[in-house]
Parts: sequence; structure tokens; C-alpha cells
Amino acid sequence: MYLDYSLGGVPNEIGDEAWEFLDSLRSPHPYSDDFTESITNSVFWFDPEKPDIGLTQKEGEFTLTIRSPTGKPVMINFKP
Repeated sequence: MYLDYSLGGVPNEIGDEAWEFLDSLRSPHPYSDDFTESITNSVFWFDPEKPDIGLTQKEGEFTLTIRSPTGKPVMINFKP
């Protein structure tokens, strides 16, 4: 599970002390450090010009492979 608490005005609502505490616990996005999003909640997580989409299966687990917005390969593992 992943929660981005820096959206929706939360930093302005919770106060400096709470924000500094949460910020100290920050970890990178679990799939890629170059995913971005807009103020309207559009998430940019693949390269629309050259997505290089792939899907593989091994021992009951699937791996989705895509090309990130900056060209890095991103692998997302999941079980059906």
C-alpha cells in the first residue's frame, strides 16, 4: 500500500510539526522515482510515445513491464 500525504493541501492543514514528522518518514514511490502527477490528479507513469508494454508469467506470478516517462524500465509484479 502506498499513501502520498503531500497532496490535496494536507501540508497546509496539518501544521509544521506534523508535516516535519511525516516528511522524516518519507520513502520513494515503490515502483519508480520518476512518476509524476498534475494538480488535477493525472498520473504520468509511462511514456505514451514508446510505452514498451510487456507481460510475463512465471510460477503463478505476473510481471507488467512498462517504460517510465523518462525512459526507465518499470516492473510491477502481481498475483491474480
